[in-house]
Amino acid sequence: MVDVNGRQWEEYLRFRDFLRTHREARQVYVLEKERLAECYTNDREAYTATKETIVRKLLTEAKQAAT
Repeated sequence: MVDVNGRQWEEYLRFRDFLRTHREARQVYVLEKERLAECYTNDREAYTATKETIVRKLLTEAKQAAT
């Protein structure tokens, strides 16, 4: 759970909106998720932890695109 008015919620929405409007970023995200799913088939925690790298990178791009 996250606070609907909190920073985490805002980042979820920013990330979602960025992927909706930036095809290239969406493709990068999908490819990375697929690659990580193959690497961490039986380790959900490692998959999630490693996926954070691409999420943070794309969030940074989303913040730059918003300014």
